[in-house]
Amino acid sequence: RRRRGMGCAGSKESDAKASTQAAAKDVPDSSANHPLPTAATASACNWDDNWYRTPVEEILPYLVKPEQVTPGTPTFFATTITTGPDAFPVTARHRDGRVINVGANRQLVAAGKAPSAVPKSALLELQRTYAPDRVRGPMDGGASTTWDAGLSKLATAVKDARAGGKTVAWIGPYRSGSMAQLIADFTDGNAVHWQPVGRAAEARAAEIVFGERRLPRYTISDAHYVLSFGAAFLGSWGGSALSHDFAMAKNPNHGGFIARFALVSPHQDQSGANADDWVAPHAGGEVAAAFAIAKLIADEKGYAGPANAMLSGVDPAANATAAGVELDKLKKVASAFAKASSAVAFPGAVEDVDLAVATLLINVVSGNVGKTVQTDGYAGPLHGTKDVTALVEKMKAGQVGVLLVDDVDPVYSLPPGLGFADALGKVGLVVALSSHPSETSAKAGLVLPTSTAFEDWGDEDLGDGTLLLRQPAMTPLYNTRSQGDVLLSVARAADLVAPMATTGTEASTEEGAEAPAEGEDTDAPAAPMADTTPLGFEPKTWQAYIATRWERQVYPLIGGGQPLPNWWARTLQAGMATLPSTHEGGHGVAGSGYTPPARGGEAGTALHLFLHPHRHDGTYASAPWAQEVADPMTGQVWNAWLEVSPDLAGELGVVDNDEVEVKTAAGSVRLGVEVYRGLKGKTAAFAFGQGHTTASGRYAADRGANAFSLVTGDVTDSDGNVLMVAKGVSISKTGAKATLVSTFGGDSDGG
Repeated sequence: RRRRGMGCAGSKESDAKASTQAAAKDVPDSSANHPLPTAATASACNWDDNWYRTPVEEILPYLVKPEQVTPGTPTFFATTITTGPDAFPVTARHRDGRVINVGANRQLVAAGKAPSAVPKSALLELQRTYAPDRVRGPMDGGASTTWDAGLSKLATAVKDARAGGKTVAWIGPYRSGSMAQLIADFTDGNAVHWQPVGRAAEARAAEIVFGERRLPRYTISDAHYVLSFGAAFLGSWGGSALSHDFAMAKNPNHGGFIARFALVSPHQDQSGANADDWVAPHAGGEVAAAFAIAKLIADEKGYAGPANAMLSGVDPAANATAAGVELDKLKKVASAFAKASSAVAFPGAVEDVDLAVATLLINVVSGNVGKTVQTDGYAGPLHGTKDVTALVEKMKAGQVGVLLVDDVDPVYSLPPGLGFADALGKVGLVVALSSHPSETSAKAGLVLPTSTAFEDWGDEDLGDGTLLLRQPAMTPLYNTRSQGDVLLSVARAADLVAPMATTGTEASTEEGAEAPAEGEDTDAPAAPMADTTPLGFEPKTWQAYIATRWERQVYPLIGGGQPLPNWWARTLQAGMATLPSTHEGGHGVAGSGYTPPARGGEAGTALHLFLHPHRHDGTYASAPWAQEVADPMTGQVWNAWLEVSPDLAGELGVVDNDEVEVKTAAGSVRLGVEVYRGLKGKTAAFAFGQGHTTASGRYAADRGANAFSLVTGDVTDSDGNVLMVAKGVSISKTGAKATLVSTFGGDSDGG
């Protein structure tokens, strides 16, 4: 039937009709550029004499109504957004075939298992799902192809690579749970789980300090003193639980105290701007300052444990000089930290194993490990630039027959000197496993677009016994498939045999169970045991893979005698499960023989690189929300800019919106100036995330410059990872004006 109201001539009523029909059938409308109504649609409508002023629309009833869909009535799905250590349980609000909003999982909030505020990435992931530039079907050499043809080509390439003794490799973001297991089996362990500015350094530092490679887990709601060396713990680093906990620590009604926050960094970002005390070393001087503070705390506390072996050669005075700060300032921070009944130290703005080691040692010698810092955090695979460099060398040597690229963009976000883009040309077949366009996928020979988190199944293992489930909250908008289905299908077609090993959630099996102790009642009921027999590529679908894995490895431990179908339905409804902790690691120091490096800061003109609070490392540059929401410290939108300290601005003779050229040995860029009081000395700061080409979509293209292009690649931590820092920088005024737009208008910082 036809409902009268507001006629939409300018928006082409036929298009609106097609969109309505597609939604009614719960099938994506491949001809529509915008799956959701646009501003253009609303502005093109004409009013009629209907008092209710409802738009003209065609209402078509379902021939067969999809399960759990009632037209006009929302349905809620417990699911999980993002992956790896930042995976977060949410509730997706679904209406008429589409997810329209994302909120907290109230069941888990009420149970105290999740914070009430969802991270901003939840909404940005939703907007990425509806991005108009998503790849809508398989592409072979830039031309559309079918799934059958694309999967056949990949299977043949995998077969040929294995037959020729070449590697089938995968590079992508942090993955855990079932997906990490399947990727490991498919690539025979040749997988690199990497993010440009991620957390692999912390995991490696934990391995050095505690002897176990897993992320620390921070609980700071009762911390009386918080010390950060630049980590954006109130933004994109560490998850939204830290923001919630910090608010509790600052609330005098919680515990009767107000936490004090000290920042040791040359740059104040949104998190740092909340600091009560700010100590500003030279850029790069955070490592020397952190080891000095660790040594001072150990001396004040009279610490006599094994961590002393790593601090024995540290001279606080020499370190303070190398860091470019007064020793007395470091002593004040160290004394306040040592005297606090509970305290916590966080690492820096970019990955650095040495800085992460230093902050863990601060937590160790102050006695806060086991209180504010736990050692049972995320244990999934995390790789640094050292591992990426090793992969690039294999690619250059022609040893990689197939490279699968899963929703990361190393062409954009690796230092130019590593030569990743050129190395792609030495790979037999490069396959992009993402529906989001990027500079890397533009160079892929085959694009197999995968479904987003709102369209797919999945699970995540956070390492402390917390397992998260992901279920589709909507039908895929386009002709995409799950990465799990792609790998399973290709594995069978290529006759792959999975290695006899398993990763992820495990429990003791009969084969590995200990013999009963003398005098133990052997007739007592046996403890529930999980079946960790590898699934290999046996399940026919990705959904079946996850369900089977949970049935074998999770249900026996916490099913409680419920019928399996009932337990599975309740678990899907909750979106998570909690296992008894099997973490056997303690809080002791491994005593690895680690020696702190002799690294100081840059006393002259220096450049500090950091994550943008919305665009992050560029992942969300194609999301208009991430572009148009103002930077909280400068008000800048839709562009890139250079933050310049007042001292450096005076030396250069620049004010706000002047254009400057920034040069390093890696390259040069031109940026508009924002004179910024959150910097000291002769320091400038530049956020990652802009400077994409048209290959990354209309909203990301040609906006500002790429901070990664300035990374010189000649600075490494003691573990051999290239640091995302720019050394030997020069900044000069061009005489031109930039076109920056700030929602703050004018200010008094520099014009």
